Amino acid sequence: MASGIPVYRGEDKSRYDDPDALRYAFASTLHKDPGGFWTRFRGWRAELRRARPNAGHVALATLEQRAQRFLLATQNVDDLHYRAGSVRIVKLHGDAFALRCRDASCRLATFRWSSDPDDDTSAEVPVCPLCETIARPDVVLFGEGGFDRWEPVRKFVAEGVEIVLLVGTSGVVEVPTQLIQLARAKGPVWVATVNPRPPEGELASLVDAQVLGRSEEILPRLVESPT
Repeated sequence: MASGIPVYRGEDKSRYDDPDALRYAFASTLHKDPGGFWTRFRGWRAELRRARPNAGHVALATLEQRAQRFLLATQNVDDLHYRAGSVRIVKLHGDAFALRCRDASCRLATFRWSSDPDDDTSAEVPVCPLCETIARPDVVLFGEGGFDRWEPVRKFVAEGVEIVLLVGTSGVVEVPTQLIQLARAKGPVWVATVNPRPPEGELASLVDAQVLGRSEEILPRLVESPT
């Protein structure tokens, strides 16, 4: 909790160790109980606003400044990388501070608008300003296919990648594995993980090096290293 935000899973006091929090992370709950969903989500979004970038975020921003080519593809939906100074960011799982229409036939189903910080204290369920359908957060929820935000990653990888650094993931979800496979389809790539736990499943067989530890401790050392 270096930034004041619990991890999603795998550690003590993880966000989804709470069955109620997990239930309200599903798309089905948004449809069945939009009021309850938004009460929970607004509380979490307010928590994200109060969070602050940690030393790991700052180290990645420093690496970006030093590298000739750099892309930060993140599963995080907060804005901590941006606040730490990173610029070349792709949010694969969306943005917790943006909304879009829940109705797939509406023009605003793919057009996102920003949430107002004052909205975090509202008791009203947000609606689409165009069709007045209930709005949804612009994030991937459990139980849905999500949306494809990979195009900037594909374009970057097409020009060649030498190193993939996987930070803060053990590979429970498929995104890290997909990223490695995409990069290695273009040529040899060295892959390293930085995480308190070793990589799991297929990811374990794909990495070249494992660094066990917290990113806010390991990444600053990487930046400070002369090599």
